[in-house]
Amino acid sequence: MWFRFWVGALLLFINLHNPTFVQAQNGKIISPLSMEEAAEQGDPVAQYGMGLAYLLAQEVAQDHKQAVYWFRMAAEQGYVDAQKMIGIMYSQGKGVPEDDKQATGWFHKAAEQGDAEAQTELGKRYAVGRGIEQDHKQAVYWFRMAAEQGYAEAQLYLGLMYSDGTGVPQDEREAYSWYNVAAANGHKEAAEMRDLAAKLLSPADLSNAQDLSKEYFEEFAPKGEFSIILD
Repeated sequence: MWFRFWVGALLLFINLHNPTFVQAQNGKIISPLSMEEAAEQGDPVAQYGMGLAYLLAQEVAQDHKQAVYWFRMAAEQGYVDAQKMIGIMYSQGKGVPEDDKQATGWFHKAAEQGDAEAQTELGKRYAVGRGIEQDHKQAVYWFRMAAEQGYAEAQLYLGLMYSDGTGVPQDEREAYSWYNVAAANGHKEAAEMRDLAAKLLSPADLSNAQDLSKEYFEEFAPKGEFSIILD
């Protein structure tokens, strides 16, 4: 599992949420000491920022163990992005021994708070039994939760579940609809899958699927920005 980090966006996020303890300039943290003070006082945003600073070597030496320490401090206060980062660190074995069960547990915490990225990752883990007992119905459940927030990656995976009839009855019309919505939200692989699914539908079913995808697109528009993207 590999993740791309939008470093500038994450640092800007921290700056906007609490400009009193951190500033961002050219993607670098300017005042890590003042941010550390806020983190030590229990501010979860500052704790998350310290985790990022140590993870990405922003004005401090890179230290994965320190990154995990600060992410955990924020995560245990229920800070969603920190919960995801702890999951990533366990998944990749950075700063902690690699542990899929622990990773899945942290993704589950973030997913339960409604985070679409965590819900999608949790769905993938249920689908293959990674760090948790395989359960295709649970995979569909979490893919749907994220898909209905407009998260394109989840919309693709929900389409795949319908195409395969895994965790849900096989339904190429539903598959096409979700592929089409994901493609409209910019997912290139979904566009390819949509075109393949179209070949399996009759003209009447294809027309119905297109109408259904328009309904889904309008009802389940993307909600907010996503800071961590799963490759």
